[in-house]
Amino acid sequence: MTTHIKILNNYEIKAFDFPPEFNGDERKLFFNLPQWVTQTIEDFGTPVNKVGFVLQLGYFKAMHKFFTERKFHKNDIEFVARRLNLSAENINFSDYKERSRLRHREIILENFGFQKFNEQSKLIVIEESLSLTLRSHLVKNETKPIKI
Repeated sequence: MTTHIKILNNYEIKAFDFPPEFNGDERKLFFNLPQWVTQTIEDFGTPVNKVGFVLQLGYFKAMHKFFTERKFHKNDIEFVARRLNLSAENINFSDYKERSRLRHREIILENFGFQKFNEQSKLIVIEESLSLTLRSHLVKNETKPIKI
């Protein structure tokens, strides 16, 4: 029999899986464009690439994670399009190619000083989790505080 630890309730799972729902002030804050963004998106050929990049950037600033374009909120799409002087009606995320989306994520990670999760990162996480598990096991089995 498999046992699972329930860590998140359904509301928390939804909150984790979807971008935040910003109010007006939050939208202005998280979709505020620093100079490097303005310069970067000038080179993007299509409106969907510009809007997609800014949405990914704003959601990353808020949550430190990325979301798929199917989960982008309509209000955010419209807000960003207006900010970029583009028509939201012309933004079709089926035209937001995976290659562009992945490159945009790399640019965002680089500018925020993050690294992409890779095999080396995976090994570090495994090593740290094993170390924590071992320490936890030792602490549980020790009864005298001085030995802990």
